[in-house]
Amino acid sequence: MLTIAAIVSLALGLYEDFGMHHDDVHHEKVKWVEGVAIIVAVLIVVLVASVNDWQKERQFRALSAKVDDRTVKVLRRGAVTRISVYDVLVGDVLMLEPGDILPVDGVYLHGHGLRCDESAATGDGGSSFGVPFYGPGS
Repeated sequence: MLTIAAIVSLALGLYEDFGMHHDDVHHEKVKWVEGVAIIVAVLIVVLVASVNDWQKERQFRALSAKVDDRTVKVLRRGAVTRISVYDVLVGDVLMLEPGDILPVDGVYLHGHGLRCDESAATGDGGSSFGVPFYGPGS
């Protein structure tokens, strides 16, 4: 709305200054400046708001990455260590603890009383029980 008003003001100012014949020789041709000032003000506000939104988005992404970076206990090369979820490799055996959020798909090898809350992925309420996998030759 303000942009439309600025364009109308600029058009009228240009018409009054350059489109009409003035008898006064010393007539200053500055009526168009008001429209330009409004356009410049709108551009400044839009630019500042865009930069502010971009900075907030960047900060949110950095904070979100920190929240998602958690450690899990894995069995790798015969030793149990804690590593970042981003460093889990194929062949790692995760040692689950109560409250762990699994960072990968996998095969449940051994344990008891495993419950999985898949409501965020499926939209269904409640939790399901884990079923051990028995591969060929088991």
